Amino acid sequence: IAALSDPKSKTMAPFRDSKLTYILKDALVGNSVTSMLATAHCSALYYEETLSTLRYAASIKKIKTSAVVNAEAAAADIISELRAEVVKLSSQLLAAQAQAVETQTMTPAARRASM
Repeated sequence: IAALSDPKSKTMAPFRDSKLTYILKDALVGNSVTSMLATAHCSALYYEETLSTLRYAASIKKIKTSAVVNAEAAAADIISELRAEVVKLSSQLLAAQAQAVETQTMTPAARRASM
């Protein structure tokens, strides 16, 4: 958690060091929005556990994640891109065919001159 909560840290977080961080690894650094709920007890009997929970929650609060919507290209977008590519390739093919016809109809002397 300390590695994740430190914005200057460039090291990979050791998730396998703790069962809790291993379970929460997708929520802590993954592509998600995460909420953390920490519960505290008002009895002095649970003081140490409450203090530990609050410290953990404070360190979790420092972790900054950025969730991005996983968007797949819509079928209509893919179809329009493919149609545009077909038009482009068709025009290139027609230009190549026209050039081939020109070279075939040229006289041998004109062919040598164009090279």
